Order: sequence, then structure tokens, then C-alpha cells
Amino acid sequence: MLSFLRKNAGTWLIKVLLGAIVLVFIFWGVGSFRERGEGWAAKIDGEPISYEQYNQTYTQMVEYYRKAYGQQFNDELVKMLNLRQKALDQVIDRQLLLREADRRGILVTDEELSDTVRNMGVFQEDGLFNAKRYKSVLAANRLTPEMFEASQRDMIRIEKLQKMLTSELEVSEPEIQQWFAWRHAKTKVAYVRIQPEHLENVAVDEAEIKAYYDAHPQEFRIEEKRSVQYVEFPVSRYVSKVQVSDEDIRDDYETHPKEFEKPKTVEARHILFRVAKDATDAEVEKARQKAMDVLKQAKEGKDFAELAKKYSDDPAKANGGYLGAFKKEDMVAPFSEKAFSMEPGTISDPVRTPYGWHLIKVEKVHEAHHQTLEEATPAIREKLQKERAADEALNAATAFSQKALDAQGFQKAAEAAGLTILHTDSFDRSGPKGIANAARFGETAFSLEAEGVSDAVSLDNGTFIVMQVTHIDPEHLAEFDTVREKAKTLARKAKQDQEASKMAEEILKSLKDGKSFADITPSKALTKGETDFFEKNAAISAIGFEPVINHTAFTLSETKRYPDTALKGENGYYVIGFIGKQAGGSEGDEKEKESIRSFLLNQKQSALMEGFLEELKRKSDIQVGKQMRS
Repeated sequence: MLSFLRKNAGTWLIKVLLGAIVLVFIFWGVGSFRERGEGWAAKIDGEPISYEQYNQTYTQMVEYYRKAYGQQFNDELVKMLNLRQKALDQVIDRQLLLREADRRGILVTDEELSDTVRNMGVFQEDGLFNAKRYKSVLAANRLTPEMFEASQRDMIRIEKLQKMLTSELEVSEPEIQQWFAWRHAKTKVAYVRIQPEHLENVAVDEAEIKAYYDAHPQEFRIEEKRSVQYVEFPVSRYVSKVQVSDEDIRDDYETHPKEFEKPKTVEARHILFRVAKDATDAEVEKARQKAMDVLKQAKEGKDFAELAKKYSDDPAKANGGYLGAFKKEDMVAPFSEKAFSMEPGTISDPVRTPYGWHLIKVEKVHEAHHQTLEEATPAIREKLQKERAADEALNAATAFSQKALDAQGFQKAAEAAGLTILHTDSFDRSGPKGIANAARFGETAFSLEAEGVSDAVSLDNGTFIVMQVTHIDPEHLAEFDTVREKAKTLARKAKQDQEASKMAEEILKSLKDGKSFADITPSKALTKGETDFFEKNAAISAIGFEPVINHTAFTLSETKRYPDTALKGENGYYVIGFIGKQAGGSEGDEKEKESIRSFLLNQKQSALMEGFLEELKRKSDIQVGKQMRS
């Protein structure tokens, strides 16, 4: 993944991806809004892009990669991915596209914006947009509706521009056939594999161990750890303090009528006789006959639940095959169609699904209906109580955070509020063990300065917390004596790797000089063989999935039988030699061809947008601010 992102981080595809990431709310780390720079990051034809815009984009990128790589994320990775430049490029590209959208008169109506926001799953409950959830999610990510909606409006305008520019792009049938044939071409090679770990006669002396330690300090660094103190604000603490009136309940009922439309549901039990996807006709029939035998027992009066416990291949067998109440779309079509056509108390004949054969017993049928206010009242009351209690908990946590930041301090603020201060042991970026949502806990702790106090943080378990960093143990290099055995192991492994590489290069040279694979003597560390014919990006017989072999093998031919160098794969060093090729056909699976069509169209769209952006840049006077050049 790292290689892919490093190679493609500047492409239109990745820019769109990173822009979309904002929609699912990266947790911005405390302080990202408190450290805004002054001035401008860049100018386009004299129009400034603020440093604030750049800083927000950069922060979002950093937090995205921090989440993606977890403990592996560090300053070195930031430099390797060149995130500062990528963030600057992204804000410039975005502004160029918005300027072009302005020039072409591309607008977004309020209705379009509303539909887009309402259809975002993050703002929905039970498939419906929830205004309170919308505001709550935005507030938790330090965004106002105005900020978020302005960003969404811009994104929709850019999407419209892209559709306008790429609407006439097509992929021809010959292009699909050519790609299909390329994808399904096959090749066959002879190979030698040398596995470094089996070179048992390799040893390292004390000087080599110390030299390895000195040359690879990153492998012996002890990562930064932190300890914090924190206080909790569980939502449950505030439930009894909130009031929900009959008027509130009626208002919610009338405001969200769709929430009380209850679809038809069925309560049922089932017995599954599992059939493998690649089962033979005989195996399918054998499972059906077993289902028929059990059905006979059920019709003779044996308890269906007990039969499920005895015969079913589904985990629900522990509950007598009980599936609870489900909607029609909750189950695979053959199963649900049958269940929803049955009367309570009846048992079906065997029903075939991708999982096997099922016997279904319908216990209850709940017809679709609209709940009355009286029926809905308990659930509405509970929902509103939880929502208001969560608001109270958030408000209390926010107020405490402010007091702890003021002269009062964390300890005194806790004492004044009658709160118990909890303490963690030392932990890394993954967070302390035994804490709900430890990743978010750790992420917040590592975003703070020494003795810094966080804002209110939701742990997604019905609790808000506010924390203060009490101790930081900086990242440091471990003393040699404490990691000598690790250094010895790694030094020996590196030396084995060097020896394996040397052996592979010598074998490759001998083959090019006229020696054959038959002349090479196998050993514990050296194996050899021939593959079957294999396709691009496919596992290789006797070897497995080795991308470097897969890629290199397709560059070989009768005129170039060997690669330029030995190959380092996932499971050792390889020397390969060409045996033969087979052309790929042009006829095949229509579903795969449709996938190819989509892939090639995306490629064309990306290429067009890349070229379009480059042309906009060429025509524009783009200046980079001093802060960005330092």
C-alpha cells in the first residue's frame, strides 16, 4: 500500500480520494485550529489561498495516514510521502478547479446540497437523516454546518465540472478485448529459489553485531510513550437529569413520520444443511435428501428447535435455529421470498440458497403498519432522553475542559466538580489497554503538548472524557547491551540475506554463460523447479504469489531468457528462466469485461483531468508563499 500511495499520491485519483476522506470526518487532533499560520500559502493570478486552508488540508492528510499506518507512522513517513507538498498541490488544484467552475457558471442548488448531505450514512439513523446527529457529528469534529456545507457545495461543483469534461469519453470494444487478452496472457518459467533463513553456516561476530546496531538505529528505537490523567462524563449519569415532555414526544413523532413506518417482518427458525460453492451435483442432492429426512421428522411432530440444534450447520443452531424478526431484504432472496409467503406455524420444503439447503419454520408474521403515537412513545422517550443526556454530558465535559485550561487547573477543577481523577499506565499511540476506543484515546493524548488538556472526547461507549498529559517518555535509542540479542538476530539475518543474494547472482551469471537449470544442485536453502503457465497478477504454482516474479516473467522471451538481475521476493531470492508463453484470448466473462470497461474509463477520466489541471496551471500565474518555501 505504501508503495502505491507513494507512486500515485499526486494523481487525480488520489486527490479525489483524499478529498472524499474529509467527508467521513478525520479526527483532527486537538490544537489543529489553534495553530493557524498567518498570510497566504499560494496565489493564483493574485488571488490568495490562505495558510489556514493549506494547514487544514495538511492536517487532514497527516491524520489520514496516521490512522492508516498506526504505530508505523512517523516524521520519516511524512517526508517520504512529501505530504507538505501534496497538501499544497491539493489546495492549489482545488482552487483552480473552482475557478474554472466559476468561469463555466457551474452552480449547486440548495436542493442538490441538501440531498447530498441527507444521503450521507454518517448522518443517518435507521436509514433516515437525523438533524441532531448531523449537528452532533459536526460539532465533535469542530465543524459548523456552514463550514461543512460550503465545503460540500465546492466538492459537488468540482464533481459537476469533472462530469462535464469527461462525459463524452468512451471505451471501445477493441480496447476491452486488447486489455482482456493482455490480462489473460500466460507464461512459464524455470526457477531457483534461495531461502536466506536456511543458510545455517552463516555466523556473525561481536564487531558485526555492534556495526549493525550502529547502522540501523531506527530498529532499536523505543517509541514515545505517555501517561495521562482523565475524568469521565458518562451519558448515563445525566439521563435522570433531563426531562422529556409529552409535547416533545409528539413533536418528534410528527417531525419524523417515516421512522414509525414499520415494514412487514417475519419471525422464523431455520435448519441449514450447508453445501460448498464448488459442490458436485451428487453432493448437492445428498444434502437435499438429508433435509428431506429432517423435514419428515418435523412433520411427524418432533420439535423443530431441537432438530435445529441437532442437525443445523448454522451458528443459530445454539438457539434452536431462531433468527428473530427480520425484514424481507435482510435475507438472501430465495430464503426471504419463501419465508414471507408462509403462514405462522408452517414449515417449508427445502429451499436452496448460496449457503445450502434450508428448512424454514415461520413462527410469527408482523404485518407492515404505521405505529401510533401511543405505540411509539416509549421508544421516542428513550431516544430523546439519550440524546439530551449526551448533550448534557458533552456540555459538562466542555465546561470542565475550559476550567482546567484556565488558572484553576485540572486537579482543582476536578475537585470543585466532585469528579474522580483516573490515571493510565504508560502507553504508546495505540492507546492504553482496557480503555474503550483506545485508538482515539491514544490519538488524542499524542496530539497534546506536555501537561496539555484536551477538549471533550467521545469514546463511543456512551462516555465523554477530558484528559491531561502527565508524563512523556520521549522516543529514544535503546542501549546496546539491552538489545544485543535482537541486534545479533537481525545482523545474522542481514548477512544471510547478503549471502543468498550473492548466490543468486552467481547462479544467474552461470546460466547466462551456458549452464542449465539441470546442472544446479539443490540443498536445504536452494530449491528449483518449473511453474505451470500462469497469468499476470496470479499466484504461481509451487511458488505462490510473488509479484516481482510475476512482473519480471512477462518481460522475458526467446530472445531474452533471463532477467538482468536476481529477484528478491517475499520468500527468498529467485533466478528465473523463460520456458514459453501462451496468448490470451479475446472472448470471456462479460462481467469481467464490464469491469475492464469501468477501469479503462476511469483511467481515461483521470488522464484527462490530470492534463486539464496541468493546462490550467500553465495558463495561471501561481506563486508560492515564503512559508511554504522554507
